[in-house]
Order: sequence, then C-alpha cells, then structure tokens
Amino acid sequence: MASLPCHSPTAGASGLVIDWSMADDRNHDALSGHISSLVAWVETLPRESGIHIRLPSVRHRAPLRRLQRTLQTLGCTVTCRMQLSH
Repeated sequence: MASLPCHSPTAGASGLVIDWSMADDRNHDALSGHISSLVAWVETLPRESGIHIRLPSVRHRAPLRRLQRTLQTLGCTVTCRMQLSH
C-alpha cells in the first residue's frame, strides 16, 4: 500500500497532530483510499487520545467534508485551512 500523502503526525503534550492541510484531492480514487485508511486507524485509538487533524479547505469538496464529520464523530479535533478568495 502506498504511503499516505501529507501525513505528518507529531506527538505533543496534548496528543497527536496529523497535518493533511496540503493534501492533493485531485485524484479522487487515491484520496478515497487514504481517507479510508486514516479513518480505520483513528478508530483503533482510544477516544481520549487527543488527536488533532488539519485538513485542507473543505469548501466545495464533499469527500473532505464527510471526512471532517467522521473524524469529529470519532472524537478528533479537526481544523481546516481557509480558502481566501481574491
């Protein structure tokens, strides 16, 4: 299995941070597989793990919005990059 793109876990005093904020979502099939792997891994962790996941902007990106809701349901803190319009 290929490694997950933009997957930079860092352990801190408050838990684990996974930075997917620069994830490339142009290849929907690959992204779907990576999302499934991430969710499956998070499901194995205790809810008290203090996991914080950073996602790219979810605006106009249904798969990432669903991922955000799923991760929040699993007890993760999720933040998203802001997409600024000019």
